[in-house]
Amino acid sequence: MIDSDRDHYTLLEHTADVKIRARGDSFALTLRHLAGGLFDILYDAAPAGEKNRRTLSVEAWDRASLVVNFLNELLYWIEEELIHPTAVNVLAVSDRGLTFILEWQEAQTPPAYEIKAATYHDLVVEDHLIEVVFDL
Repeated sequence: MIDSDRDHYTLLEHTADVKIRARGDSFALTLRHLAGGLFDILYDAAPAGEKNRRTLSVEAWDRASLVVNFLNELLYWIEEELIHPTAVNVLAVSDRGLTFILEWQEAQTPPAYEIKAATYHDLVVEDHLIEVVFDL
């Protein structure tokens, strides 16, 4: 994660769930900041070990679904591979597709929360603003 991500997202109060509002100069940067907010929610300890990268892609029928699919793809890798993501770099994005590089290191601790999924509840998706609720 890039330190400047913290300047571009806000954790919002939401009953029994977690909500993030991310802002960026473009849709791609807003997605990156959103991912940085998710990573900060999940991990208190710094990662360790070798730095790794993987190029991933997600598809959807619209931009709202793209955001939810992107976040759920990140959650899948965190849970299944026991990784501590450190950054997302968007390579290409459209209303129906996203290709990005996920950077990670070995997780030293389990995530602070068990997040089941990103949801469509109260979802806001604009070029420079995304708000999403995560189901705990």
